[in-house]
Amino acid sequence: MKQKIVLAIIAMLSVSQIWATGKEKSKMIVKDQILSGSYSSVTVSSGVDVLLIEKDSKIATVQGIEKFVDAISFTEKDGQLFISSKKGSGKAVVYLPVSHLKNLQLNGDSRAYTVGQINSPELKLTISGNCDFGISNFGKVTIIHTEDCDVAYKWVDNSKMVEEVVSLK
Repeated sequence: MKQKIVLAIIAMLSVSQIWATGKEKSKMIVKDQILSGSYSSVTVSSGVDVLLIEKDSKIATVQGIEKFVDAISFTEKDGQLFISSKKGSGKAVVYLPVSHLKNLQLNGDSRAYTVGQINSPELKLTISGNCDFGISNFGKVTIIHTEDCDVAYKWVDNSKMVEEVVSLK
């Protein structure tokens, strides 16, 4: 009996929320994208959020609200992977497998974080725009950014994680 009352209250709150917004809640989905796996450079644009996972896999997974997931596109060309969105992000996340990544470029409100540590002997991170990142890498990291960016970094342990920070003019 108590469960039925709680379920009835939840149902009423859901209906009132739909009436208040004038539309139904967005549907959450998970979508896999098959990649060639032969990229060593990744460019992320248009407000896409990416989680980098050290893994030898050819399947990227996008999870989030359906219309934002469907707006994310992947393009591969000459060892480069381009990820962008027609709608921006914040409501979808790309889980991207990487293996020996050499270049990561973030543009226009994009975000990239590593899940655990990635194993790139040398990683060049280029930042343009209001981007955010949290990278844990086994090897050297070089950060290059446009003049309009403020970059703050810290070492996770006693080893020097960031080799150099360069401002483009």
